Amino acid sequence: AGAQWVFVATPHGAAVEITETLLKTGVTVLVEKPLGRSVVEARRLIDAMTVPGQLWVGFNYPFFAGISALLRDIQSGWFGPLIAVNMVMGHGGSPDMRDSWKFNLAEAGGGCLIDPGIHLLDLCRIISAGELAVHAGLAWRGFWRTGIEEECHLLLNGPGYVINLQVSIVRWQSTFSLDVRGTEGYGIVAGRGRSYGTQTYVRGKRWAWMGGKSQKDSEEHVLKTDGDDVFAKEIEALLFGESNRIRPCSAEDALLTMQLWEKCRDAMATINLS
Repeated sequence: AGAQWVFVATPHGAAVEITETLLKTGVTVLVEKPLGRSVVEARRLIDAMTVPGQLWVGFNYPFFAGISALLRDIQSGWFGPLIAVNMVMGHGGSPDMRDSWKFNLAEAGGGCLIDPGIHLLDLCRIISAGELAVHAGLAWRGFWRTGIEEECHLLLNGPGYVINLQVSIVRWQSTFSLDVRGTEGYGIVAGRGRSYGTQTYVRGKRWAWMGGKSQKDSEEHVLKTDGDDVFAKEIEALLFGESNRIRPCSAEDALLTMQLWEKCRDAMATINLS
């Protein structure tokens, strides 16, 4: 018997052709994010499926222990009605990045908003259950000057709350944070393992300092993880079904994230550079 599953982890442009060819053979495919370089390519891959559930997309951030715990707290109402969600994702970078395919607009499909920013947009989709509006955005592209956005700031809203996103590949320090504030409390996930630092999840209740401790001392340190088990958790969910209420990203869900990406891209104005 031939292969039943194939994982595609190539540059974005090559992934489209490879995935489409594989789908026509009937195997089940996990393609690493994003699903194509545009909504048109995402739909093309979905149309290439020969059976439902044949195509999955590698958005693995929900499988990080800190992020999954925070998502569960949102869903359970631990924070109360949400006020704001703030996410920051920054790459430290290196001098040889200019020659990477990721800095080629045609090959990558975009700059920092599509990689790594697409991860944040997928989290926005999960948190808001798809109910999102894009209000404004700014892009900056003045260091590498290859035509891609190198830093972007976006303002969105979910149903009744504000979402702020910052994504950068010129931050010079690898950074990840997810900060959720609600009427009853807050949660902060920081770090992503490796150069981003150990991931921690801390949460606190509104005005907990009234119990006799400082606000900081009253906070609960929910967990700490190096994140090394993320891919194993994702594969386990793909092969055996969702675990701990985390489901892998279907092609249909990834299409929604690509549609959000295009809205954000179209909303961004580029800062004029001298």
